[in-house]
Amino acid sequence: MKRFTVFVLLIIGSLTLASVYSMADKLPAKSHSILVVENLKENYGVTKQTVLMDMVLNQLAIEQLIAQYVEMLAYNNGLDPKDIYKAFDRDFGLAVWVDSEGDDRFVAVFGPIDNPKTLKSAIEKVLPQLLPSDFNLNIAADQDYLYIGDLEPYSLAEKGFDLDLVIAELSPGFGYFYSATGDSVQKGSIWNGEEVLIAEVLSIPQSEESREKFFEILSGASISELE
Repeated sequence: MKRFTVFVLLIIGSLTLASVYSMADKLPAKSHSILVVENLKENYGVTKQTVLMDMVLNQLAIEQLIAQYVEMLAYNNGLDPKDIYKAFDRDFGLAVWVDSEGDDRFVAVFGPIDNPKTLKSAIEKVLPQLLPSDFNLNIAADQDYLYIGDLEPYSLAEKGFDLDLVIAELSPGFGYFYSATGDSVQKGSIWNGEEVLIAEVLSIPQSEESREKFFEILSGASISELE
């Protein structure tokens, strides 16, 4: 029985990693910052039951306010709100990279989604109303995914971010982030515990100077100073 339980846990872990790996394959290989979250809908349903998120989303009625606003925008544009919520049914990926001209570019990827072209039509009507008039984003869809962002540079970028850079030394989670800017790498994972949302964050210095700064900060810290 114990072996069977371990086997099941390994299968579940493998399926979870397969999901975030599939999303990472959609992101530019040379991204300096990424965020990947698997199964948004299911994990959000669990997360909002935690003490902190229950207070923010339910007791402060934040979720209700957002839902009412989205539904108002949808109905005002002749849309079914379900067509917009569909974006959050599955996985999500966000990446920032530097293009050949030295400019930061970003892309957000949603999916896999049933009939993403229907979602694209809905987002094209609603998204401009949420952004400044001079802020333009491209929107595209293929058979399974929706893409929002700087899509022309994205189409030219090599795909396939190395997710092993992110998950190494981190506890498994449903979401991961990674940022390699400056002299250090920041990365972390997030998962649902028993009525709590747990995050693990690592900060890894990449130069001798940053290592010395980290050592100075940590060596000077004490619990008494924090009290």
